[in-house]
Amino acid sequence: MGRGSWYNKWQDNLIFKTGSNMLNENSYVFSYFPRTNQYGFQDANIRGLVLADMYARYLRVKGNNVLFPVGFHSLGASSILEGRKSGTDDDTISDIFLHQYKELGIAINDEKLIDLKDDTFLRLLQQAFLDLYDKGYILYKNKVIYYDEKNNKIYTDPKAKKTLKKITQKCFLLDIKRQKNNILKEIEELDIDKKIKKAMLDYLNPTEIFYIDLFLTNKSTLTIGMLEPEYLGGVSYIFLNPDYIDIDKYVALDEKQNVKEFLESDEDFIYSGSMAINPLTGEKIPVCISRFYNEGIYLGIPAKDEEDQAISIGWGFAQIDLFDDGLFINSDFLNGLDKEDAHKTIIENFTEAEIGRLSLEYINDEINLFSLDNYGPLFPFLENKDELIPIRDHLPFRFSNQYKFQNRSFRTEDGEALGGTINNLFIEGMLPFISLVYDKFLDFNSFISHEAKEAFDKWLPISLLVVDEKSVASELLMPLILFETFKSILNLNSHHLFKKLIVTSKVIDVKQLDIKRSNNNLVDFDKMLEKYYTDSIRCFYLSNKASDVFVLNPYALSDINKNVKELEDALININIGDNKEEDLFYREFRLDVMDNLRLINNIDYVKLVIDFSLKHIINKSTISKSQLLKYLLLISPVFPYLAEEIYEKKFNNKYSIYNEGL
Repeated sequence: MGRGSWYNKWQDNLIFKTGSNMLNENSYVFSYFPRTNQYGFQDANIRGLVLADMYARYLRVKGNNVLFPVGFHSLGASSILEGRKSGTDDDTISDIFLHQYKELGIAINDEKLIDLKDDTFLRLLQQAFLDLYDKGYILYKNKVIYYDEKNNKIYTDPKAKKTLKKITQKCFLLDIKRQKNNILKEIEELDIDKKIKKAMLDYLNPTEIFYIDLFLTNKSTLTIGMLEPEYLGGVSYIFLNPDYIDIDKYVALDEKQNVKEFLESDEDFIYSGSMAINPLTGEKIPVCISRFYNEGIYLGIPAKDEEDQAISIGWGFAQIDLFDDGLFINSDFLNGLDKEDAHKTIIENFTEAEIGRLSLEYINDEINLFSLDNYGPLFPFLENKDELIPIRDHLPFRFSNQYKFQNRSFRTEDGEALGGTINNLFIEGMLPFISLVYDKFLDFNSFISHEAKEAFDKWLPISLLVVDEKSVASELLMPLILFETFKSILNLNSHHLFKKLIVTSKVIDVKQLDIKRSNNNLVDFDKMLEKYYTDSIRCFYLSNKASDVFVLNPYALSDINKNVKELEDALININIGDNKEEDLFYREFRLDVMDNLRLINNIDYVKLVIDFSLKHIINKSTISKSQLLKYLLLISPVFPYLAEEIYEKKFNNKYSIYNEGL
């Protein structure tokens, strides 16, 4: 079956060009792009692409306008270093993937093939970054990060990274506070495995916070939230930040003028004139006004934090010991308990007494958009004398030593350069949206423009979104977050990002090992294409449930290849006749096929095609012309080349079978 020649015919005849018939339904199919390497497709990417291609072909046969962009992820250290290891340059690696797309019969048009290192893509990506920055959704502010010097990586989760170097630096962050409730609602409503849903929710840091009402001596009430309420007895001071909360009701009347003067000064803190009554011990806690901490309410607990201890000593706050031989002291009814028991006890007692209440909250309000990767797209900003300068007229921005400005966003407190680029969370999160406007870049100005809204409203929601289980944060969570952001800015007609979602599990070899370089079992996909029919490979990857781990079993592939060859021989030798006695079977076949394809039930669809072929095609001597045409159209989503080859031979037609319609 002539694979490459048919791909060229599809391109020449514009078979898979995105349709624009206003009477037809618009359908947008998206599967994420594979990471580039010297061998081509690996892991689960191939499953997602073939599955998406199957559905896109079904929609075209059905008569829809179909947008199906594909490409390859050629950005980042992993891709660059892969090329260096193999001695293969970027263009050669891109050619490998383009060749494999063609050989697989992925139903793309050249307008919608995206190489992520392409200038057009980078310009659109950086333009989106600037658009969100202009609207206040991307922030540039101080952030505590944890730096892994050995591996040159940064983390924001202190729980698992306690041994890493703690750094405070300015970072680019996506503010999700305004969209968080909608994001959580979207995640909760997803029809996906609970494990995957939990991974998404965990990324937003679900945390039990115990809220306690403190009564102040000025007759007001201050509500504090504690992750570890068992430390309540050790609170020696409270700082309220006027930049985050309204402090007026917590300041005593006779201190209001002093506080007003303090707000115009450079002093570290000032006493508010109010004391908070500790509900555990009855002790009074001074309430102060200070911008020392970047949060609304800060509880100083010297027994827990060395910095708090230093502040207490230096500024004269009380020193309260909380432990004696690992057990609580100075904590009323918690005395003598260990930390775990004290945690449970204070929550139970305060809840029963209606002094406190426990709440599960998702406390991650800011998504980090930077990595220390030196090979990704740079942030489209320069910094000169602490001034952040957006680069709007020279996109895509590629860093060069010729610039007199230096991007100092990613340096330690000691001035050590850390580098820094836009990370994959943002790159892959933006891909579904960039793909909508990629072929319109000549007249595209902004992702928050009227033309962007028109493109989004025309094609969203995505008819089918296919994501990889191991990349669910960047391929599913981040697009959902960005969609909610664009929805709030543009007032989009679409209420959801997608109609159907499929999460693909990983691919392993026959030894049950992950497909990766460290296992020395990367797939040489070109060799697979040389050895087997493309249609056999497509059928193989569609032969089990996408959410199940897929075993790359060459024996199973060989069996499928043998069956496809038998089917091809049978179709070549079958005669065209006028016998229509089996039309009923073909009508039922059509209905069943279309139903399974509509539901994206690839397993039953493939089984139906194979079973019907064995019963009604192989060993049959004649078939009517209408039966054959319908049959070829119905098998084309899984066997596109076989359908084209037989169509050409039996119908003596130089055009594609996709010029026909059901």
